[in-house]
Amino acid sequence: GGPVTFNVNPGTYTGQLTIPPIMGVSASQSITFQSVTGNASDVVVKYNASSTSNNWTMKLNGADYLTFNNITFKAEDSAYAYVVHITGGADYNSFEGCVFISQPMARTNSYSACIYDNTGLDHYNSFTNCEMWNGYYSVYAYGSGSTSLQGGWIFSNNLLKDFYYYGLYFYYQMAPVINENIVQNHPSSGYVYPFNAMYCDGELQVTKNRVSTSCTSQSYGMRIYYCDAADTAKGLVANNMVVAGGAN
Repeated sequence: GGPVTFNVNPGTYTGQLTIPPIMGVSASQSITFQSVTGNASDVVVKYNASSTSNNWTMKLNGADYLTFNNITFKAEDSAYAYVVHITGGADYNSFEGCVFISQPMARTNSYSACIYDNTGLDHYNSFTNCEMWNGYYSVYAYGSGSTSLQGGWIFSNNLLKDFYYYGLYFYYQMAPVINENIVQNHPSSGYVYPFNAMYCDGELQVTKNRVSTSCTSQSYGMRIYYCDAADTAKGLVANNMVVAGGAN
């Protein structure tokens, strides 16, 4: 046993991926999928959904210990455009240098997001050095509730660009790390909430993020809402730059 790596040759791969739990995986026996060239634009996975029942290009449905390096994922439908859906207790997965593109025509529709994780417990997933383009949401990560928080997400050094309503939307999380991201909405936005950490308890880290908005109505900049910590596990919000531009 040991880790397994799949080197993916350049090409555009059309189809939907659903990855369930994989027997035998662990921290020491993980699985990596990576562009053989190291360039995300060389390996493109795309899918055109048709309804809420098949709205994803890739779904991690309880899959653990997977790593994706330098791959582009695209959702192509003009209404249903979730790129990656994380659900079913999918833990310890990581994305490094990947590009997520939701169909621009779908950005005003709430069924579009680059990363969608809804009402479950999917712990310790990370996104580093990635790009997220378009979407009603750029990243939607919503845990189970105030007494059952989703833990350990790391979101670092990513670009979130041209989303319509929400950029980062983290809700019911425990100790997420959200550092050094660039967050910029699409100028067609009316109201826009570019950065949201709500009910994110424990050692929350929000540092060195650059948030800027341009919209036709109101922008709310950075929202840190009902995030509770303790003397022995303090949260930290520091050294962020926020420029909130709008009509009001």
